[in-house]
Amino acid sequence: MNQALQAYLTGVFTGAGLIIAIGPQNAHVLRLGILRRQVLSTVLVCACVDAVLIVAGLSGMGALVQASPVLLQLTALGGAVFLGWYGILAARRALRPQGMSIGHVADAAPVTTLAAIGAALAFSLLNPHVYLDTVVLLGSIGGQQPPVMRPWFGGGAVTASFVWFFALGFGAHHLAPLFARPLAWRVLDAAIAVTMWAIAASLLVRRFDV
Repeated sequence: MNQALQAYLTGVFTGAGLIIAIGPQNAHVLRLGILRRQVLSTVLVCACVDAVLIVAGLSGMGALVQASPVLLQLTALGGAVFLGWYGILAARRALRPQGMSIGHVADAAPVTTLAAIGAALAFSLLNPHVYLDTVVLLGSIGGQQPPVMRPWFGGGAVTASFVWFFALGFGAHHLAPLFARPLAWRVLDAAIAVTMWAIAASLLVRRFDV
């Protein structure tokens, strides 16, 4: 196996390991995929944002962000507020069975392409874990590669992001029969709410020692 291929595969597996995890971005893509609502624009935005951040991390931005405690605290606070509010919305949906039919759930999803892009940008950029995974961690790991191999590593990580988001978004519709039942939506939204609050709490504890 030549060095370029090895660096590329390292990027693929490292990127996949960091991207494939329960989080607000993946939960949002899964939800729209099940509803088949604005899937293409959503997955494109999520994957492209990841690509830009991965390139930024490999270009040295990861070390710069990590060296700024004030910036890390501001992003953690903003992210915790956003995730906490999204958790509240998910919990409200889970606790209101009259609002859990497929029609009502679809009504709460973005209708226009512009709205879908805005929502995807919010879920991609307002979560500090995105920066930790793509900019700091991938940037640090990729920075250990020889300079000539870093583009191959970055290409592998970007490939993993695109494959994952497209697979999640366009594969989620296979779950539609399950989510025709209101109980399934309640369980999903309850799990999303707990996950969002747990991530928000971890951000506050880690950065502010609360």
